[in-house]
Order: sequence, then C-alpha cells, then structure tokens
Amino acid sequence: MSSNSPTSAANKVILKRKKSSLSEIKITVLGDRNVGKSAIVVRFLTKRYIIEYEHGIDNRYRHEILIDNEPVIFDILDISSPSSSSIANFDASLCGSDILLLVYSITDRPSFCYIRTLLRHIAQLKATSTTSSSTIPLVAIVGNKNDLIHLRQVSSEEGEILCTEYSELTTLFVGEVSAAEMLLHQMFVDLYKWVKKSKAAQKAIFTPSLLDRVVIGIKGSTSNGSS
Repeated sequence: MSSNSPTSAANKVILKRKKSSLSEIKITVLGDRNVGKSAIVVRFLTKRYIIEYEHGIDNRYRHEILIDNEPVIFDILDISSPSSSSIANFDASLCGSDILLLVYSITDRPSFCYIRTLLRHIAQLKATSTTSSSTIPLVAIVGNKNDLIHLRQVSSEEGEILCTEYSELTTLFVGEVSAAEMLLHQMFVDLYKWVKKSKAAQKAIFTPSLLDRVVIGIKGSTSNGSS
C-alpha cells in the first residue's frame, strides 16, 4: 500500500489527534534525605526496585501509561535532598505542578517533621499569593517504608492528622507504601484521577453554564434597550 493512500493519510490524522489529546499530569516529589523518594518514582517508571541512587541531583522524567484506555503522560520532577535554601527556592516548581507528592519515612520522625515544615511554607505562600488560589497545587502525603514497621517512629494516624491541620490546603493522605510494592502504580493512577477531578471542579466553578450565559445575555439586551 502506498504511503500516500487515503488509508495511510487517515491513520496519520488519527495518530496526530491521539498525540494532541494526550492528558498530562505534572508531579513534584519532595521529602527529606533517604526517605525513598527516588525509589518510589523509579519503581513506578520501570517496575524495578533499585536501592542505590545518585544523590544531590534533581531528575525530571516523562512517562506515558494508559488509564481507562486513554494515554496519560506523567511529568515527574524528583527534587534532590534538601539544602538549607531548598524550601525557599522550590516555589517555581510548586507553581508549575498539578500536585506535590510529599514523602516521609515511617522509620524517621525528622523526615515527618520536614513535611510539616513544607506544608507550613506552602500555606504561607497561599495566604500571601496575589494570584488565584488555583495556582497552588494539590498536596498528597505518603509514608514510605511500611515494610519496616518494626522500626516505625511515625504512626499512620499522624499522617492523617497532619492533613487536617492544614485544611486551607487541598491535601490527601495517600497512606503508607513500600518502594518494593507493585501497588505504587495504582497510587500514581489515583493521583492522576484526583487531579483530573479537581480540575473539572475548578472549571465548573469558573465557567458559566449555558443558562448563565443566556441570562447574562438577556440582562445585557434589556439594559441596552432601556438606555
């Protein structure tokens, strides 16, 4: 069959349409040192559990999967271990994300306290922001290393309570996971669905319905006629 045949041309149109209609979610992963942030991300990307990682480097990944038979691109920014200025300087990443995935280790209480510090900073940004609050991303919190419960320092209830303490933010306690689990795939799928649902709700709030537009049009024509 010729590459210039009608069938070939139709396939190209369909392929182009599919590429243009790809959904995308931008996730920024944050957390203290040695909590397993990169292990979680790599497990999702490759289905492999890798222990050793190069520290001190931010990594960005793009990964496509099918969700409900629709292609979705995950744009994931894995922020390296924090420095003294990291909290103050991650604002640009925050504003460009759909969701922040905050990771702590259930075996390391200081890493949990670091998440609280991040939440406090995000809440302050939202309170002082001159732009729409919709620019502040959703926040998901996950406790890693639940395969080491004999070393537990943070209870699962504390993660849930932490979310309620920052009710001014849209937060979700994902639960506890292990980077060795295959269930991590479902966690990322659920995060996408949460973002998609939130965006649809935001659009419904700020987009007038057809009836609203008709009423506004009637009011406008009435005022023009009476002038």
